[in-house]
This record gives sequence, C-alpha cells and structure tokens, in this order.
Amino acid sequence: MEPVWVSVENPNLARYEWFETSWLCEGATIRQTFCSGRASCPHMAPSRRTALAATAGATLTLAHGIEQNSAVTSDSPVAVREWIRRTAIPLRTPVAGHGLDDMAPLRKIVGDARIVALGEATHGTREFFQLKHRMLEFLVTQMGFSIFSIEASMPESYRLNDFILKGEGDPAELLKGPLSLWNTQEIFDMVLWMRELNASHKGRVEFTGFDMQNPTLAIEIIRNFVTKTDSEFIADFERASRMVLAMNPRSVDPAVTVEWAKVVTHLESLRPRPGVEWAIQNARVVLQFVQWAANLMKRPVSMAMRDASMAANVKWILDQSKGAKVVLSAHNFHTMTGPLNPNQPGPDDSMGAVLRKTYGKELVTCGFVFNQGSFRARANNGGMQNFTVGPLPAGSLDATLAASGLPLFALDLRTAPKDGPVAEWLAAKHHTRNIMAGFSEDAPNYTIFEQVVRERYDCLFFVEQTTAARPIAKLE
Repeated sequence: MEPVWVSVENPNLARYEWFETSWLCEGATIRQTFCSGRASCPHMAPSRRTALAATAGATLTLAHGIEQNSAVTSDSPVAVREWIRRTAIPLRTPVAGHGLDDMAPLRKIVGDARIVALGEATHGTREFFQLKHRMLEFLVTQMGFSIFSIEASMPESYRLNDFILKGEGDPAELLKGPLSLWNTQEIFDMVLWMRELNASHKGRVEFTGFDMQNPTLAIEIIRNFVTKTDSEFIADFERASRMVLAMNPRSVDPAVTVEWAKVVTHLESLRPRPGVEWAIQNARVVLQFVQWAANLMKRPVSMAMRDASMAANVKWILDQSKGAKVVLSAHNFHTMTGPLNPNQPGPDDSMGAVLRKTYGKELVTCGFVFNQGSFRARANNGGMQNFTVGPLPAGSLDATLAASGLPLFALDLRTAPKDGPVAEWLAAKHHTRNIMAGFSEDAPNYTIFEQVVRERYDCLFFVEQTTAARPIAKLE
C-alpha cells in the first residue's frame, strides 16, 4: 500500500518532524524514515550549528523570562514554597500494590468528577506511568471508575480490551504496531493488573483508546461488518478505502474526504443493526484521520482537529456506558485546558478544553511535572532511546515544585489563595518542561514552555527524579 504520513509536532517552534510509515500486514510497520525541518520545507533539516545556536538563544530567553516572572513580588518564591509544603499531598511511592492510605486525600481532588485526565510531561517516563497505574488502582477500587482510556489508536486499544475483559490474545503482541509507543513494562504491568482484577470478579475495568492517527484496523473492522451485513456496498466501500490508504498530505485530493464521508453516512443509515454502532465509530475515526492528515501542513489547524477528534471519541466512549467514570491518559498538552500552543494566545482548542466545555466540573485535569532525570523518546534517527535532562533554573514551575523538598506529591491548585503572593505567582507564566514523542539533545530547550499553570490544570503531580520507561521484560 502507499505510505501513510504522520507528523510529530513541536508547538514551540512551528516545525515538523516527519516519519514515513508503510502500513502492511494489518498495520505492521515495514519501513520508517525520519528527518527534521521547518514547516516551509519538511525535508530541509537545519544544521547542527544552527540548532546549537538556536539552543543558546533559547537559553538566554529562558533565563530572562524566569527572572521577570520571579519578580512578581519579592517574597513570592518563599511564600509559594511554604504553601506547597503545607498543601501538597505526599505520596509514598508511585508503584501500585503498596496500599492506598496515603492516597485517601486525593478523594477531595477527584470529588464527583466523571473524568480524571492524567497528563504526562514525556511519553516515556517510568514513574509517570507507574503513578498512573497506582491512580487507576485507587480510582477503580475506591471511587467507582471503570474505564481507562489512553492517547492511542482507538480500534487497536479495543482489541487489547478483549484481553483485559476476556483474556483473548497476547498483550505483549497487542502492544506492538500502532500501540508501540506504549509497549513498555509500565503499561504491560497495568494491563496485567486490569486483567487480573476482571478475572477475580472483584471489580471491572476496561481499556480503551481515543486517538485517530491510524486508519488501517478501523477500515478492516468496517470491511468485516460490510461483508457480513451489507454486501451490496462492498464495491463503494473498497473504492473509498483505497483512496484513504493512498493519501499523501502534501497533495490531498479533496475527493477523499467526500467519498469517505459517504461511507459514514451510509453506515449511519443502517441503524438499527447488530454491530453497526462500532462500525460507524470506526468510520468516524477514519474520517477524522482523513481530515487531520489533509491539514498536516497547516499545523494549528491539524493540531486543533486532532484534539477535537479525541474529545469526540472520549464522549463516544462515555455515551456507550451511561454513568461510567473514565481515567484519561495523554500528554499534558492534550489533558490541559486552554490553547494548544502554550506560548501564543489562541482559542481554547486542547482536548481538555473541549471536554471542559461539554462536562464542566465533571472533568478534573492533572498535569504531570518532573524536576530532573531520564525518559524514553524518539531520537533524530527515528529510533527510541533514553535521554537525561537536569533541573530547570530557579523560578521555573519545575524548580519551584522541587524546592518544596518533597520527592513525590499531588497538589490541588484549586485550593490556592485568591490573593496575595501565592495567587500572584500562580497568575504569572512560568517555564516548565513538556517533551513530545521526539527529543533532540542538540536543542533541548525546544521542550520548554511558558504556562499559567492554574489556567491549565486543576491539580499537579510532581516527581523529583525520573527514570526512563522500560521495554517489556522477556519471559524465559
């Protein structure tokens, strides 16, 4: 089949990092190439000297910005540190299975929320995902949550759910392909815990996903449905499918969107019919992919389209289980509320912002922050490797949280004073590190952003020292 193009975006610099994937054999990755460059020329990579110069400039800008923001009042840093020490909820460990007494105060943070959105400052931090596992354990066993939903391809995630609910399939194999970003020991351990809980009949929890960046399995699911229940539509469906799988976002034929929209409309006309709702949702996922891919060269548009699509898919998941409560797992940039680009004003277009408009106070957003340590990310050559970063300068959000002296804690930002030095500090922009799927040691400051944290999250989880996520251990 023709290549499907996917982008990894750095919202701080309006540049793209492209990798090409050929989808063959039920989504298996056959070929990948990777290069970097500015959006105006996706294949023109900047030189190392240029990147280093940009890094040096970013460092000066960062230092200057921190100095300005820290000067809101002379005693703000001290007052903020003292408030954090008094207010924070210390956690003994990020690791699940060690009791939940220290997590009991989190009940007040969660309250009556139907959605708890857990962010991450990197996709490859061991402690973040261990802590998410522990939060899931707490929320499922103590607060009635029953769905875990991750920033991952929707149909592939539901295939993994068959293992969690019924023990069908090999979870290590199911975490490959489009779910390979989550092919880690931390996620694997959580998946096994979910299966064990369901098998014990002492609780019930599902694994779902809400992303829409891969059409392959969705198309296969629809094909199976059409073949069994609507054979007269097969020819039209196959024609539209070929158009989708042959797409290249640098020269998208608008007819692709038109033809696939016809597939969605046709499937919707078949209600009611067994299996039709899942077929319709997969058709919508493909349409979301087509619309997003057709706008990849228009970065702000494509980013907003993806987050709006993910929010719509979360709503679909909740609509299928009336009254259910869901734990979301995604990057900070998706779980936060407000504009997707933290450094520029814009519409409230993040997934968290869209969900806030729908669910209001039923949504609790939690940002994950760390001070220093290692993480796993995609390198410039396209492969995954471990990286290590040190602390940000004093005055940054990360450094201020670290200055509390607490190695692991949760902090409810909604309980902050409404006036005084703490309120002033929280109303100002402060630098924090948010690393996307890729990372370059030549330009580490491209991952540092300014945020008014109180406008983005209801609470924060802080980890002082991190380690990289680990590959799944091979069983002998």
